[in-house]
Amino acid sequence: MPMLVPSSQEYKDWREWQLSQCGQSGIIQWLNSLVKDYPDLCTLEDVGKSYEDRAIKLLKVGKGGADKPVVFVESGMHAREWIAPATVTYMINKLVTNSTEYENLLSQVNFYFMPVTNPDGYDFTFMRSIFVEHCLSSTKPHFLFLTETQVSNTVDRILTPVHGNSLAPKGHGLPLQHPTLIL
Repeated sequence: MPMLVPSSQEYKDWREWQLSQCGQSGIIQWLNSLVKDYPDLCTLEDVGKSYEDRAIKLLKVGKGGADKPVVFVESGMHAREWIAPATVTYMINKLVTNSTEYENLLSQVNFYFMPVTNPDGYDFTFMRSIFVEHCLSSTKPHFLFLTETQVSNTVDRILTPVHGNSLAPKGHGLPLQHPTLIL
């Protein structure tokens, strides 16, 4: 059976495409197109509404009946973890568009995918991202944003600062002169 793990370049290309889809609405449009193109393999259901009345979608992928074991995959629970919906949509794309390669797997189990569990938060961070706001800003940033082991962005916010050096892993020696904003 082929691997679901992409090459580095394949994943980078997928991630770039996924980010260009404008948040959850782009993902939903893409899911609808999969259901249209692969009606014997995919069904899409509304399983709820978010607080801000956005649809929460569940894509079912499988061959055969509903009496098989189910693999449930959810992502996008935490708003700013954009990598999770990108990963799940990659998995969906790989399974659906290469279904003949995964015939045995798809006939033994059904997959239930919920690509964006928190559509309000995902869309908020996607559409009103501090990254976008910073790019549009003409003022010098006052804060640094520390993600894992690297400084990934700066933002123009006045919030209670936390010093970045205390958050950096030992040995990184980030020469941060500004307070750090952690979201």
